[in-house]
Amino acid sequence: GAHELPAVTQLFTEPYMVAFLLDNSLGAWWVSKIAGLRDGKELRPGAGNILKTAETEEELRKFFALPGVPLEYLRFIKTESGSWIPASGIFEKWPANLSELKTLDPSCGSGHFLVAALLMLAAMRMELEKITASEAMSLVLRDNIHGLELDRRCVELAAFALAFTAWKYPGAGGYRRLPELNMACSGLAISTKKRNGLLLPV
Repeated sequence: GAHELPAVTQLFTEPYMVAFLLDNSLGAWWVSKIAGLRDGKELRPGAGNILKTAETEEELRKFFALPGVPLEYLRFIKTESGSWIPASGIFEKWPANLSELKTLDPSCGSGHFLVAALLMLAAMRMELEKITASEAMSLVLRDNIHGLELDRRCVELAAFALAFTAWKYPGAGGYRRLPELNMACSGLAISTKKRNGLLLPV
C-alpha cells in the first residue's frame, strides 16, 4: 500500500524517455492520420507526397511537427517501395478520431506522461477539430487522459500538474474551472468509499 512505499523505491521517468515513447506511439498515429495512411484522406497538403520524396527523417519530423510538439524522437523507416513510414507502425487499430482515444497511465506518479500526452493531444485536436486552445485543453482532460497511482500524494501532484499545464497553455485563458479529472488513487482499501479515491474537480 501507499504507506509502505518508501521514496527510494519510486521511479520517475526521464523527460526524454516520455518524449520517445509518446512520439513513437501517438506521434506515429498522427503521421498516419495526417498523411492518409489509414484511410487515404490526406489532411495536410503535401503530407502524402513528402513521405515519398523526403531525403531524411529530420525533414519528415519538421513537416509533421506541431506547435510545442517537435516530434524530435519520432523514427521513420523506408518501405520496399521507397516511401517512409513511422518505424513503430501506423496504429491502424486505434480510433480514427481523437475524441474516442483513451490514454491510461496505471502508475502515473507525479504525471510526467500525462502532462506530455495532454500537450500533444491538445495540439493535435486543435488542428484536426479546428477548436480553440481552451476547448482543446478541456476536451483532452475530459476525454483522453486517465491516471492511477498507489500513492495519493502522487495523484494529487499529477492532478495539479495537469491543471497547471492547462491553465498556462498559450491562448487557453489562464486560471479557470476545468472538467473533472479522470484520476484516482488505487492504493486504498477495498472498503474505501468511491469519493475518497477520486479527485474532486479542480
